[in-house]
Amino acid sequence: MGEDRSCADWLCEVLENGKDEEICEFLITIWFLWKERNNHLFNNQKLEEWEVVERAQNYLEEFRRVQGPAPPSIRHSQTYKWERPEEGLKANVDACILKEGGTRFGLVVRNGDGGFVMAAVSRTRIKWRPEMAEPQAFLWGLKLVKQHNLFPVMMETDCQSLMFKLQGKEKINLEIDTVCEEIRAGVEGEEVKWRFWGREGNTVAHQLARVLCHWEETEIWFDRPPCFIVPVLISDCAGLTHE
Repeated sequence: MGEDRSCADWLCEVLENGKDEEICEFLITIWFLWKERNNHLFNNQKLEEWEVVERAQNYLEEFRRVQGPAPPSIRHSQTYKWERPEEGLKANVDACILKEGGTRFGLVVRNGDGGFVMAAVSRTRIKWRPEMAEPQAFLWGLKLVKQHNLFPVMMETDCQSLMFKLQGKEKINLEIDTVCEEIRAGVEGEEVKWRFWGREGNTVAHQLARVLCHWEETEIWFDRPPCFIVPVLISDCAGLTHE
């Protein structure tokens, strides 16, 4: 799962981003594990882990055989590949909570052709809770965008709950609401828009937020991207249509 993700984070990622067949296999395996756990507790019978998984796979294969070909799925009808902004620039931000303590932020800014403009990473000693880390990352990215006058800009995050907070649809606590209010005040009068966009369209910022960097420092790249994000930048641009 990686050092920076909890089991809950991993489960959410599987359910949000996994393919339908992967999720089906995952849920059936969990179901069989739960059944065998109860069987062990109440009937004093125990199977090895590999036997449980094998039974789950056999059940799934039989289920697929009986059901026949699955109908086209609409669950993933919307894809979240990186898209060019309607005008100006696009900035993607992400946060990474570190197991050893602290939080890292990542930001990448690109133009309408997917061309690299700026990237940045920062690391703080504060280990924010997940619901606080994403607003802090967004505010950090917004301040950098304003500092370098990168307007007009569409700012994207893969944290949907943050968008609800910024739109005033969800109230959590005073601390988080205060950060969201600072974000809203920070874009007042500026050419800034924001939106939720799924993890697949936020991969560069996601990767930047996992880069090793010094405590309490922000590292910035202009014009030429750091080599470790070049493959992802190229991959994002490969899906763009040329007008």
